[in-house]
Amino acid sequence: MVQRMQSNWARWVIRVIHEPHARVTPYDGRPACAGNNNCEPICPIGAMYSGDMHVDKAVALGVRCTECVAWKLEKGAGTKTSRCTIASPMAKIRLTAKTFIIAAHGLETPKLLLMNDVANSSRDQVGA
Repeated sequence: MVQRMQSNWARWVIRVIHEPHARVTPYDGRPACAGNNNCEPICPIGAMYSGDMHVDKAVALGVRCTECVAWKLEKGAGTKTSRCTIASPMAKIRLTAKTFIIAAHGLETPKLLLMNDVANSSRDQVGA
């Protein structure tokens, strides 16, 4: 004898709600979001922003990018960074510049600043 059983899902109440969400509009030569729903790890149509887009622009303007790691910052007058030592697989190089932009992501930027006691006027709260 075969018995037919009703499954538990038939008793569920499914409520559909509308939630706000953001979609990329055409910007800087990139297309609008097509709603592909699989933009991680990379957007299939190139609509989503990625940090390498600014690297590509800098290279197009003549900036030379190398594989290196910034590991030491030195203060000049006041609290302004005057030197940065970078390490590459081949050598350590000490750079001097009028202005440095520290943009090493949300974790590496505060780590670099704290390791070198730069921009730490908030009593060890850099990156907090």
